[in-house]
Amino acid sequence: MLVNLVPEFLATLSASDRSAAYHEYLDRHRPVLGAYWQNYVLDPASPHAEPIIDTAMRADRSDLRRMLEDVDVVAIAEDALRRAAELLEADCPVDLYLMVGVGAANAGELVVGGRGIAFVCLEHFTGRANAQTYGMGLAPALLSLWIAHEVAHALRYTSPSSRAAMRRMVAELGSYYDVWEMGSRATLRELVVNEGVAIAASQAVAPGFEPWEYFGYNRRQ
Repeated sequence: MLVNLVPEFLATLSASDRSAAYHEYLDRHRPVLGAYWQNYVLDPASPHAEPIIDTAMRADRSDLRRMLEDVDVVAIAEDALRRAAELLEADCPVDLYLMVGVGAANAGELVVGGRGIAFVCLEHFTGRANAQTYGMGLAPALLSLWIAHEVAHALRYTSPSSRAAMRRMVAELGSYYDVWEMGSRATLRELVVNEGVAIAASQAVAPGFEPWEYFGYNRRQ
């Protein structure tokens, strides 16, 4: 299932009190956005969260708005999710969230209540680096690559047919993905295999990109 949170986020930027509007938005989607914060940013209840929110609310979003006018990101996302599910022979649901983050990960995976979730943060896919949003300037065309990558992770953690050690660890954590716990519990071998599988999946679902793009590197790396 595709969930598009971008319009709701942009609406917070039109509020008279942007910080309050963001907190209301966060509360409405607490299970997923809370997991995003906990795994990829920091504890949203921490006092350190407020400066991050304030920066995100004040940032210039003209690059994002321009990209959304020029690119049908919903169509790209729906197609990538469908192709990933078909090619990977998904036997359980995975939700895909289109969202605007606070400058942390460009994409990621979550498990909330036993349900696999992939997300992409569009501030990173405007084609222009943005120092105010910490946007990486990735091309919008790369969305399909990253969606496939994260869907592969989510399926590996939740599919009833998955034999991955990561699936067992997620189950032991109450059917919740905790990147800090996983990083300390998983072996180096499992972590390498986990990324390798996701990269191979993205190459199959979204062919035609440069090798370094599948690894999340820039050209010089």
